[in-house]
Amino acid sequence: MEAGHDGITGGAHRHSPGCSSLVADGTWLWRQDFPHYLETHHVSLPERFLEHVRSLNYQVPTITVAHTAESAGSSSPRALRPARRALRLQWASPLSGRANPCGEGQRRMGAVESWSRVMNLLREHAPADHADLPGPASERMLADAEERMGVSLPQDLRAWLLQNNLDLPEDEVDDDVACCGYAGFPDEASFFLGIRAMEKLYANHPLSGGDEWREEWIPFLSDQDGWTGKFIDATDGRIGRWFVGEPTTTGEHPSLAHYFDSVAEMLTRIGTGDYPPCSVVDGRLVWL
Repeated sequence: MEAGHDGITGGAHRHSPGCSSLVADGTWLWRQDFPHYLETHHVSLPERFLEHVRSLNYQVPTITVAHTAESAGSSSPRALRPARRALRLQWASPLSGRANPCGEGQRRMGAVESWSRVMNLLREHAPADHADLPGPASERMLADAEERMGVSLPQDLRAWLLQNNLDLPEDEVDDDVACCGYAGFPDEASFFLGIRAMEKLYANHPLSGGDEWREEWIPFLSDQDGWTGKFIDATDGRIGRWFVGEPTTTGEHPSLAHYFDSVAEMLTRIGTGDYPPCSVVDGRLVWL
């Protein structure tokens, strides 16, 4: 196996040995070092591939020798080697929370890809709202927050925050409310949280201290009072919902990517005028 380097930076990386070896799942084929570009440079994946992965529930399919040889266009045993390597891989499953390096890259890219779709739709249909949103958090900000919170952020959540950290500027934060954010997105009553708002609500959640709330649940969307919102489970990446006074719902969405996909579908309907609760006025979402 030859050694290679990052095609963008020129530096070595942990996938360098055998970097051009091919990996397959019986339908798609990719280079062994492709996870590096997902993890480091957040390259885009074809939507058809993402749909393929999700349709399999993030599990690598069983590949028969006949299938692999046919896909490789050869009956030679050498053609099976990439597939045998692929059989040892596992994509990250939202229900198991287990992944190898390739799987982690795939799962993070799913959240990033879905969020990019949300941002593109918001830019298209509500450009004034899109222009207000801030840029990414830094790795240092996230590491410091994790240390104070005493919990590791799920990889999907971390990847999203490294795209957009939706905290308000500090001089616009209202200390008299539980949460602050960019009101009106993604819906009338709630808003996405940046890492600073997440940390504050995590430490002072209305359901904390009882059986209704678990320390592995990290809120990422809330109303200003913290009475209702959504959280990601740090143990398996699933999305849940809380509403004070009602039973907490777990597994409402299997992953952050799936939830972002639902937001994208809503924005698509808003853009076509097929979503009565919301319209667009002067480039902003207006909830009716």
